[in-house]
Amino acid sequence: MVGEKLNSALISNILNQVFKDLALEPKYFFMAPKKNPLGYLLFIDGLPPESTALVADKIEDSLAKNYHYNLARELMQLDKVRVIPIDRLAERYSEILNTQGMELGNIKPNVLSDRFYWEQELTNGI
Repeated sequence: MVGEKLNSALISNILNQVFKDLALEPKYFFMAPKKNPLGYLLFIDGLPPESTALVADKIEDSLAKNYHYNLARELMQLDKVRVIPIDRLAERYSEILNTQGMELGNIKPNVLSDRFYWEQELTNGI
């Protein structure tokens, strides 16, 4: 978005390490960009509510090790990562993409989406 140079491999490694370190086993998760302010959201199913802030902090700490991400945060071009628990996330992810015309058999899990609409689609103003 602003030159932070995130990719699926980096995000997958970070999230899997954070979940391992915290002994968490989420059912499904992915990150997506958000607007106003620019930043990233982690949508996750199967996270205990009391773990939300800790997971966000750990992800942010790990992302800060990436020079370009850290610079974007220091320049206040990106907001801190926010964690949003969503029940039935995998099903809802597939339903949304299916309503947009993708065939169910072609929908694959993606740890990092480039679509900005996920917050609106998944939370409906929550």
